[in-house]
Amino acid sequence: MSDAPQLEELLSRVIENRLADVHVALPGTVESYSRTTQLATVRPAVHRPGGEELPAIQNVPVLWPRAGTGSLVMSMDSGDTVLLVFCERDFRLWRERGEAGEPGDVSLHGVNSAVAIPGFYPRSSPVGNDGVPPGGGSVTVLADTSVRLGNANATKAALHEDLLSALDSFMTDLAAWVTAVDGACGPLAPATANLQAEITAIKAGIVANSYESPSVKVED
Repeated sequence: MSDAPQLEELLSRVIENRLADVHVALPGTVESYSRTTQLATVRPAVHRPGGEELPAIQNVPVLWPRAGTGSLVMSMDSGDTVLLVFCERDFRLWRERGEAGEPGDVSLHGVNSAVAIPGFYPRSSPVGNDGVPPGGGSVTVLADTSVRLGNANATKAALHEDLLSALDSFMTDLAAWVTAVDGACGPLAPATANLQAEITAIKAGIVANSYESPSVKVED
């Protein structure tokens, strides 16, 4: 009986070898990140069966939340972990031109189609009950429409109320200053009337655009 591999075995090996370079999603560790280009070098954190380490992937786009005219960008350092997602097709030409077209590489789910999604961390580095990652801070939107900056011990400060109070204090001080120097320097009240009117208009705009008295808790 021949020891030569059978057709079924050969086909199985070919398929297995081909699938070894087809990636879907893996955790990865950031080796470097450019805030200017928002590209990272990321090394996959899970090896191939048998222990073979996958090489670091360069120029990986980091997907920060963005829609319309708004975006949320955070700091990213070497050692941070992300979820590497390998798109079905190479998107590099689309990313450069912003137009639909042919892929730059015909391979499926290859390393050239990787993007990095921040926030995928091991259990050893969880976000605490106060919403703050180890050694860092956080922004937490609460059910009462307030936004918390820092940890659970943060103090509360209503931004629009503080700003209104500061504008009131400024107008009071301005009026006192005008009264004090009016006699020595000539009538100043007409010169400051426009400024006072602008401040009054700003205050009205702040009140009109406040949504359910949103507040910010700022860490002590």
